[in-house]
This record gives sequence, structure tokens and C-alpha cells, in this order.
Amino acid sequence: MWIIDELHRLSTHPHMVAAGFIGRLERVVRIGRKYGVGLVVGTQSLLAGDYGNSTVLRGS
Repeated sequence: MWIIDELHRLSTHPHMVAAGFIGRLERVVRIGRKYGVGLVVGTQSLLAGDYGNSTVLRGS
């Protein structure tokens, strides 16, 4: 089980954006589902921008 709090800060931080953090996290989530790995995300709202505009993370 992964717990990520304040995802909106990570998804908008310039260094994380440059590193492709959201895309990498999406891949980990997709692969992790096969093996029973869970992800809990805390953020300020349900706006897509808080999830790096990722429907994969928002729907998880």
C-alpha cells in the first residue's frame, strides 16, 4: 500500500513535472494493480489539475 499525501504539490512542482513524475506514477499504479499494490492519494480537491491531469490517478 502506497500513501501519497498532497499530490497536488508533487504534480505541479517544476522538478517533478520535468522528470515526468505523473507519467511514471501512472505506470507504477497500472503494474501494481496486477500484483495487489494499492495507492491512496490525498489532495486538496477532485480537480483534474490536482492529479496532474491524470484520469488514471484520479480514478484509482
